[in-house]
Amino acid sequence: MATPRAQLVAVAEALLGERARQAVVECGALWRQQMLGLAWFDDPLTGATLAMPLRQAVYVELVRQHIAQSRAAFSASAARDETEAD
Repeated sequence: MATPRAQLVAVAEALLGERARQAVVECGALWRQQMLGLAWFDDPLTGATLAMPLRQAVYVELVRQHIAQSRAAFSASAARDETEAD
């Protein structure tokens, strides 16, 4: 049987996970799961699976920034690939 502290931690993580899920969905991304203290989600534009600390993922603006950084990296990579193909 779990200790009261362990039960409290589990409830807190469940609440954080739900808030993170809401923030991710609000940003237009697809929620996957919370695991190992991370929020996992997919960017529908690039198809990339992203992860960020659960405690940061509850903030819509931080999720948007994370997605924007990923898209910028994706675009730079795609541009490099096109240049190398020429």
